[in-house]
Amino acid sequence: VTKNKPHPRRIESALRKHFKDWRRRLEIINKGRSVEFSRGNSRLYVRYYPPEKYSPDDVLSIVTMFTVRGIRPEPIRLADLIASLL
Repeated sequence: VTKNKPHPRRIESALRKHFKDWRRRLEIINKGRSVEFSRGNSRLYVRYYPPEKYSPDDVLSIVTMFTVRGIRPEPIRLADLIASLL
């Protein structure tokens, strides 16, 4: 879940840099399905797995259930807030 559109090349580069098993991790990421949600001027990008089990509407329902303000789910918003303070 991110508010910025993911860049596949940057993701691969980061995985190569930080993990010995980067190919396996990239393969797992690529198995997921990406969807984009928008509310007003805000956008949210979600990648989920397994794509055959959940529809984009299911994912939107889950995201909405955990959203208090704005478009980002509260656990993600709080994690970003805490990380920015470190």
